[in-house]
Amino acid sequence: MSRIKLLQDRFRKDQNGAIAIIFTLGLLFFCVLLGIAVDGSRAVLAKNKAAAALDSAAIAAATTLMRTNPPDGELAAIAQQFFRQNSELNASVNETHDGFTLNVDRAAKVVTVSVVTHLPTTFFWVVNRTSIDFTSSSQASFQINDIELGLVLDTTGSMKNPSGSGTGDRKIDELKVAANELFDQLLPDSGSLGDVKIGLAPFSASVNAGAYAGVATNNNSTDNCVIERTGAEALTDADPAPNQYFHYATVSAGPNGPRYYSADIDPTEGFGDSNDANNGYFCPSNAIVPLTSDKASLKNAVNSFQADFWTSGHLGTAWGWYLVSPNWGTVWPIAPRPYGTKDLVKAIVVMTDGIYNTAYYNAPSAAQQAIDLCKNAKAQGVHVYTIGFTAPVAAEATLKACATVDPHSGKPDYYHAESKAELSAAFKDIATKLTQLRLSE
Repeated sequence: MSRIKLLQDRFRKDQNGAIAIIFTLGLLFFCVLLGIAVDGSRAVLAKNKAAAALDSAAIAAATTLMRTNPPDGELAAIAQQFFRQNSELNASVNETHDGFTLNVDRAAKVVTVSVVTHLPTTFFWVVNRTSIDFTSSSQASFQINDIELGLVLDTTGSMKNPSGSGTGDRKIDELKVAANELFDQLLPDSGSLGDVKIGLAPFSASVNAGAYAGVATNNNSTDNCVIERTGAEALTDADPAPNQYFHYATVSAGPNGPRYYSADIDPTEGFGDSNDANNGYFCPSNAIVPLTSDKASLKNAVNSFQADFWTSGHLGTAWGWYLVSPNWGTVWPIAPRPYGTKDLVKAIVVMTDGIYNTAYYNAPSAAQQAIDLCKNAKAQGVHVYTIGFTAPVAAEATLKACATVDPHSGKPDYYHAESKAELSAAFKDIATKLTQLRLSE
């Protein structure tokens, strides 16, 4: 019996050892499962954080490339700074990053950024895994279309008044700042990645066609200013010659020299000025500037703008369209390209602070003529953006009717601005839309 009991005791000890082994293996398996659950969720969080930060870095680099076209090293520094700032925004899981890289394909207009992330483990050490390492990347692209842009800018008397900025600055001066910022954005000093050309169509009670007044009026305008065209092509962009000439002011002798006269037929806000109840005509000094990539000449022209007299916004709208019209190719020194040219955006931006209240032909009103001109321009594929700068409700209605409807929002591409900052933001947003920045799929 004693021998049998000895064997039983030995078996019991062996069984206890097996249980210890099974327990150890079970504990190890539990730690692995716990490690998968805990470290796996931490890895997902770290990966999402890295992806979001890389997206912001790619967008920042692509935006900078689009606007100023700097060298790769400068782009990489900007992208890395945005990645670092955004990766530190959320609660950390003690991850670290290295190996940040940026690749630029200037021909395809694509920026790719990537980074290696290291996440220290909390339980995976039991299987000799001290960190989880992975590489993340993000890509942003943008479409630098070739752009032909006509800026229709209000230089009427009300632009001498201050805006809602609270600084007391005149609206005409705030317009100059915003327009110059637009030029810098679309025509960076380092060179645009696309072919960008901009023209100017300032207006008040008429349009100063400058050197092109002869072609527009069959050499009949003596002050270089023009008003409406009449006839079947009155609201189109038909070539002005032959026989599509524009009207001009009647000239008569006055006590102080030539007196220019054209009767205002628009009843919107009454007729004319204090000297002659029906004479709304005025010839501004601010002249048409055809399409150009010469940023300095555009800035010089805008910076010289003077504000005075009434609002013939339909005339400015028409000449903004003519600036980008291929039908005027024989008029301008640089011929606009044909409608429908691949990767070419034709657009006009109409900015005013007041109601269109002065017209000379083509009743019923300046506002309705502007709306009809916009409709016909949009039918040719010209994208119309409009900005109301402290504009009243009636003026906003005209501008909204003129603007192209955004297919995504279903709303017109109209901007309301009450201050210098809001006007600058409107021009900036339009420039961004023209270049179509986006994250790649």
